[in-house]
Amino acid sequence: MKKLTMSLCMLVGLCAQAASHGSPLPSKYVESRLTTKSFLSLNSFREMNVSSENGTLVFKDYGHLSDVMSKLSELSQEERIRFEDSINFRSLESIEYLVNEAEVNNLEIFFAGVDPNLSREEYEKMGYFYEYTSLYKDYLDKGVIEQILEKDGSESFELFVKVPHYSTVLNEKGELRVGEETFIFKGFELNVLSKDGEVVRTIDYKKNSMDGKKMAHDLKEQDDWWWIWTYDGNDKRYRMGVIQYTLHEDVYFFYMSSEFYAFAKGQNKRFFSWKYRNGYKPVYSIGGHWTTTFKAKSCAACPVVTNPWPLLDLNDPWEGTTPYSWSAATDPDGMSNDFKVFLQPNETWHLYNGWIISEDIHSRYTMYFSFSGGSSGYFYTLSN
Repeated sequence: MKKLTMSLCMLVGLCAQAASHGSPLPSKYVESRLTTKSFLSLNSFREMNVSSENGTLVFKDYGHLSDVMSKLSELSQEERIRFEDSINFRSLESIEYLVNEAEVNNLEIFFAGVDPNLSREEYEKMGYFYEYTSLYKDYLDKGVIEQILEKDGSESFELFVKVPHYSTVLNEKGELRVGEETFIFKGFELNVLSKDGEVVRTIDYKKNSMDGKKMAHDLKEQDDWWWIWTYDGNDKRYRMGVIQYTLHEDVYFFYMSSEFYAFAKGQNKRFFSWKYRNGYKPVYSIGGHWTTTFKAKSCAACPVVTNPWPLLDLNDPWEGTTPYSWSAATDPDGMSNDFKVFLQPNETWHLYNGWIISEDIHSRYTMYFSFSGGSSGYFYTLSN
């Protein structure tokens, strides 16, 4: 039986101190979209070997799921939508993007020539009664998105499913299939159903728990702070986060992989509405490194492992570390307002025959984020 064990930690800018030192960051945005890249061929899509049944993606196993998530994170918005169209599927990630684009365009057309910095009430006093797009209203009625009323009276929207690293593989119902199991996401919660429809386990990403028990003794329960925005003036805001989790095989722990999802976003307020707009792309760089350690123990009764990973010293903790770096300075598409990356730093580890990984598995990371703004930019360090 394969078991997904999540060691989850999410951090945002409120956990770190912004510094004013370092190289100055560009204060202006780059007009070209970050996601403008050459389209992949349909053959490249087919290599993912993923199918859609009744609008739900189906994966062979957890390794297949992780590989596809990693590949999808490298696609542009246009590439991902093209891939989805080829298999008759629409992801939550694309739904959020399409709704945002539809609303941004509609707002600009409806309020053309009008001061963009007024409240809804002020516009209505002037005779401007805004009506949302049919796409927005449709997904709002279905509960796929939820409308947020901000403290200053402005508006925004979020996906109802609050687990962003799965958004590229979930349909509008928050569902996907792995083998004979069905994953159903609602808010911060995941229910895994067997082939017979029985709930076999429940993961609460906010509480970092599985079936009511902590998933890692060294991680704390999560609050809503990872959804909180940091504001740069009255009309700009950004946020960031890192999600880590491990995947291993239960009961014998023959293999284990550690994966990370990092994101950085920026929104601009115009016409009482916070949206991702080309006019504000504050994400300048993301970098960092992570280390994973575990111990192995002998297991004479364990079955034979195919293609074992060669541990150098089975009596001491094994440690692997890998760096990551992205910067708008070297990216031809420039800065971003919605940067996401799914990282598989160390592939999958297999042990020698007769040895298994103990449950004493720890992953540590330190990630660096920088955003444009202020006199020389904003810098953050997130770590667990």
